[in-house]
Amino acid sequence: MATRTSSSAAASAYARKQHPSASWRALRGPSAGSRTTGRVDLDWEVIPGVKLYHLYMSTSEAPFNWQLLAATTKSRCNADGLVSGAYYWFAVTALGTAGETSMSDPLRAMAAA
Repeated sequence: MATRTSSSAAASAYARKQHPSASWRALRGPSAGSRTTGRVDLDWEVIPGVKLYHLYMSTSEAPFNWQLLAATTKSRCNADGLVSGAYYWFAVTALGTAGETSMSDPLRAMAAA
C-alpha cells in the first residue's frame, strides 16, 4: 500500500526549468509483483540530463527524519532489511549540472510481509 503525503511543486518547477522536456514525477511503488519480505520496491520517472538520484527514507512522518538510503544512476531502487508490515516514507532528489532538486513528494509504503 502506498499513498502520497504532500506535494512538491518546487521539485517539479526545478525539473521543468533545468530540463524543459521533462516533468518531475513523484515516486511510484511498491509494485504488485514484488513480495520479498522486508522490502519496498520503488521507481520514478527519469529526468533527462540527470546524473544521479538520491533516495531518502524516513521511519516517521511528524516530523520526517530523512536519511540517505541510496545514491543511484538508475530510476529504481529496493529498500531491503525493513520490518515487515511497518510503514516507511520515501523521497527522491535528482542531481544534475544545475545542482540538486528539492525532494519529490513523500511516498508512504508498507514493507512486504
